[in-house]
Amino acid sequence: MPFLSRLVTKGVDCSVVCPMCEEANETLSHFVKGCPLLQSVVTISSIRDKFQQINIDSYGEFFAYIGKHWSKYERDLWMTISWMAWDARNRKVFE
Repeated sequence: MPFLSRLVTKGVDCSVVCPMCEEANETLSHFVKGCPLLQSVVTISSIRDKFQQINIDSYGEFFAYIGKHWSKYERDLWMTISWMAWDARNRKVFE
């Protein structure tokens, strides 16, 4: 995913601060575990407890982990929540 911190490493001139919370650099770790936007939704979902156990900074490792340890329903729920958060983020950045 094109997190701002990753875009900077590719030579794109942009701020690395999370556009949603403006509290930290926008990285996978921040998006998954640190951003209040995503956390506010995850904490009221059925994947809250499993989500709290994850401590992974690699996108590939994250998906490998949930593929092995989560049910299809839990993975689908995560994908829906994260897509909605990413969509909200993109609307804020680009509109």
